Amino acid sequence: MARATFSTPVEDAYGQSVTLATTLAITGLINVRQGYRGLHMWCYADWKYLLTPKIHYVLFYNATAETFTNYTAQALDNDASTDVVLDGMIATDYLYILTTAPISGLGIDMDASAVNAVTAALDMEYYKTAGWTNVSNDVDGTDSPGATLSKDGTYVWDALTDATPIAKDDAVNGIFGFYGIRFTPNATLSASTRINGLMTIHNGTSYALVPANDDNDGERFNYDDDKVGTIQVLAVSATPVLAINHIKYKG
Repeated sequence: MARATFSTPVEDAYGQSVTLATTLAITGLINVRQGYRGLHMWCYADWKYLLTPKIHYVLFYNATAETFTNYTAQALDNDASTDVVLDGMIATDYLYILTTAPISGLGIDMDASAVNAVTAALDMEYYKTAGWTNVSNDVDGTDSPGATLSKDGTYVWDALTDATPIAKDDAVNGIFGFYGIRFTPNATLSASTRINGLMTIHNGTSYALVPANDDNDGERFNYDDDKVGTIQVLAVSATPVLAINHIKYKG
């Protein structure tokens, strides 16, 4: 049978696989790779996916020093050796996550050697119309037990219906025009608390359904690497394995 082909020369490919579940978990959130703009995905069982908004900035505000540190690269580089550093984060510090569209949660991949062990919770907020307000019905999957950011997990909340891009007058370290999430702990975190990676969770639930295939054809498409940040995947039933190839084009 005929096979779909990519329209421009391919320079590199990176393959991985994930065991799917029928409910959302951090294992079902896969960041696209920086510099790659194509995907080829297939599974022997029915599955579904969403493409979630890209994180453009991850900024840590140190209230004591009144300074910002840019951790965008560390949050998105798929590199276990680089981290978003939250060491000893206090209740007036903030981590800002700025995205291309509203989101309803984050996947938080902790550095296993630097998790929080202090009893604390996160105050999670989003930006709307010249101000920050708490998200609703948030559930912290990184909490274990009572200590936020103590393990890998999802942090989810109700879909945002009134989020607006950050206004110029409320710019975060001079940055505006993106949608904003920020959090602060209600108690000082452990002296070594570090996030290895951040993924976004879609603000909706209208998944694209992909029928089972056994010929490795699957889903092949290019995406807008200025808009897409994470592949959010679910099984329709059971726990099949999804194969994912990330495609990098020449030029």
